[in-house]
Amino acid sequence: MTEKKHEKRNASPQPLREVIPGAALALAGERGWENITLRDIAARAGVGLAEIYDLYCDKTDILAGYGRMVDRATLERAGMGENSAGDDSAENRRDRLFDLVMERFEILNDHRAGVLSVLRGLWRDPKQAVIGAPHLARSMAWMLAAAGINTEGLRGAARLPDLLRYPAEQRRRFRFEKDVHPTPEGHEALAASLAPALARVLPPPG
Repeated sequence: MTEKKHEKRNASPQPLREVIPGAALALAGERGWENITLRDIAARAGVGLAEIYDLYCDKTDILAGYGRMVDRATLERAGMGENSAGDDSAENRRDRLFDLVMERFEILNDHRAGVLSVLRGLWRDPKQAVIGAPHLARSMAWMLAAAGINTEGLRGAARLPDLLRYPAEQRRRFRFEKDVHPTPEGHEALAASLAPALARVLPPPG
């Protein structure tokens, strides 16, 4: 019975696990993350609260689900491009890592207003930022793995704190720049600003 109701109410070809976070971020962009409820999200997604309950524990869990969507989309877009095979030097792996994080930047732009609302909410409520930190660390671990950078053992784990500083500059630009699709000059400036973090994650030989 529940599945039949779902088919009538939500005609989206997307899986519910993706529809619900998308609806949440769209509402956050319109009303502010702090001002929306699970009922609001259910109504926007065209589902009942029971369907959300089956998949997510609360709004924070929905945000984590959105993060997983972004991770998957980033990894799919990255694919096996020109920096993915062949030369496995440290420089090439740094290039791959930069490309991956820039892909995340572009994907987040699809829900820019909602993401900005969430960031403002985290700024006002540090507790939520602490709760979300493990999810960000997991995302960055996947980015490291996709770039061919080892995350195993103590040495690998030590790279995560440095990489967590890496998207901080992007988040700052994301908040304050109207054009979040960088020009070639802007791309170069961003690369230069992120170079110290990349060097800490994967130091050059010698």
